[in-house]
Amino acid sequence: PENAPELIGDSAHVQALRRELHEVHIPAAEAPDPDPLLLLGEKGTGKDLVARYLRAYSSRRNQPFVAVNCAEITDEMAAARFSGHKRGAFTGALTEEPGLFRAAHKGVLFLDEIAELSLRAQGTLLRALENRTVVPVGDTVEVRVDVQVVIATNRDVTAAVADGSLKADLADRFQTRAIRLLPLRERPWDVPALVRHFLAGHERRMRKRTLGLTEPALRLLLGYGWPGNVREVDRVCSLLVTWARPGQRIDDALLRRVHPALAEAPPNPRAQPLLFEQSSLKESVRAFERELILARLERHGWNVRAARESLDVPRSTFHRYMTDLEIAAPDSVTPVAEE
Repeated sequence: PENAPELIGDSAHVQALRRELHEVHIPAAEAPDPDPLLLLGEKGTGKDLVARYLRAYSSRRNQPFVAVNCAEITDEMAAARFSGHKRGAFTGALTEEPGLFRAAHKGVLFLDEIAELSLRAQGTLLRALENRTVVPVGDTVEVRVDVQVVIATNRDVTAAVADGSLKADLADRFQTRAIRLLPLRERPWDVPALVRHFLAGHERRMRKRTLGLTEPALRLLLGYGWPGNVREVDRVCSLLVTWARPGQRIDDALLRRVHPALAEAPPNPRAQPLLFEQSSLKESVRAFERELILARLERHGWNVRAARESLDVPRSTFHRYMTDLEIAAPDSVTPVAEE
């Protein structure tokens, strides 16, 4: 679709995410009254982007997308925020408001930081999810709503239930469909693609062209752990384009100046195979081979023959690689074996 968001990256994780969205969650979102989808991941991993991607590629693409940070929903106003209110329903209700569910009717409602809701507000949300209806404050008539709810949190759901900050019945309701987004430090293979994407975007925005990164600068970016995840990559690329000279290459000296943490932070151990530093050649090659084969299998929908032929590897050699590298299809996939 035109202007649809992109899930940037060629790692096995990102390719598996695209596959799962298109095979499972997008079709599920197109059904009436879909179950909520839970997105788990650290801040900056792109939970909002995944919710928008889901809408853009589903039949709900032309319907509303409503996003809200649950930390902004106070205990007292939860019912009115979720269900809406009639004019004059309470002091300050000068107009009628539809509320989040009715505003997102037929579309997608993205509820970020769900664990920040009070227990009382969680109860209000749970009733709407269970009944698929809302009752505006000041009214007595139930209103049907058809909404794909996408819930996100950076917290451990099991721990939040255990410490009492998240209602167990609410957690049970939204864990029927769940996606875990890996932090960027766990998938450094995606860093070059993300950097290229954000640099190009900020160059267009600022109408300034550079000649890209020098090799030492790219190695510095690859070795960094990115605690702010994809959001931090975007911010760093914006700084780089802002300070770079037009028509010049972006070097590691500029990187260190605009984002000192890049040089000061300890190196990301998961990135060592990409850098061949502090890892033996054998370890680095093994890690690279495993990621490459996994990514190629994901790209070809776990069609073993297609993946093997795309790599131009003999059948016996490819199957030996899969055995030696302990590569197996995820539970949600039935691989297409070679005849």
